[in-house]
Amino acid sequence: MKVLIQNLLAFFVLGTISPLPFVSSARTFVVSPKGNDAHRGTFEEPLRTISSGARRANPGDIVFVLEGTYRERVTPMRGGEKGKRVIYRAEPGKRVYIKGSEIWQPTWKKEGDGIYSAEPADDLFNDRSGEYLDGHNPFMIELASTPYQREGRKEERRRQAGDQRIHHADKRIIFTCGQIFVEGRPFQEVPLQEELIPGSWWYRKAQNRVYIHFDKLDPSNLKVEITTRRRLFAPIRRGLGYITVEGFIFEHCGNQYPTDFWIQDENAQKGAVGTEAGHHWIIRRNVIRYCKTFAIDCG
Repeated sequence: MKVLIQNLLAFFVLGTISPLPFVSSARTFVVSPKGNDAHRGTFEEPLRTISSGARRANPGDIVFVLEGTYRERVTPMRGGEKGKRVIYRAEPGKRVYIKGSEIWQPTWKKEGDGIYSAEPADDLFNDRSGEYLDGHNPFMIELASTPYQREGRKEERRRQAGDQRIHHADKRIIFTCGQIFVEGRPFQEVPLQEELIPGSWWYRKAQNRVYIHFDKLDPSNLKVEITTRRRLFAPIRRGLGYITVEGFIFEHCGNQYPTDFWIQDENAQKGAVGTEAGHHWIIRRNVIRYCKTFAIDCG
């Protein structure tokens, strides 16, 4: 009897401490503005960019992003699986920004009457995805559709091609995909140099030069941000599934308006955040603002 009890005790003890048949191998990759992409991605050794976490994340993994500002275009490399999502999660209760802009500190040329000009260097524009058929610099890309009642060169071309909805257009009027923010405030783009007023800007494409009306302020003492990326969070590979994006503030995107996107490939629907024909995505509790055109595409 004593031997039987010992055998039963041994059975229950071994059964209790034996590992479960399934052991999760999911990982959490931590990202911080104070991190380094050569790190392991732990709280003690966080990564610096969300993109680095995206390159490492596999089904079931979490990319956990700590408070701060991240100036990058995030491109998920892999999707998840049913029951094993790839999750991009901002630190709860904190402000986690993903920006399509860079701080701009050029050598300003004083033009007079509160207007300054400068040429944005090409290396600022680091979102060079092959999906952009018309270029990587939002300022050099003409907006496919001008604002209401400011029908311009794009509309004039459509009118000449037979679009009977357009009765008049001014071919001098050209808007870009670029944006400018001064001390966090968006300045208004104007299509003609003579329309410059305080708080506005104009782009001269022939010289790749931006003219900004700062009024009585000195731009060298201001935080000036310009859009350098055309998307903020979107895969390049189509059809990725089971991805969650939650808790971020997305802003400063220089994307295109999808005019005639079904026949104009360069005007494809490309939101600041996009699924690229993905499936089973969850995009929740995010703020998406200050896009040149639209926030999300799910096509």
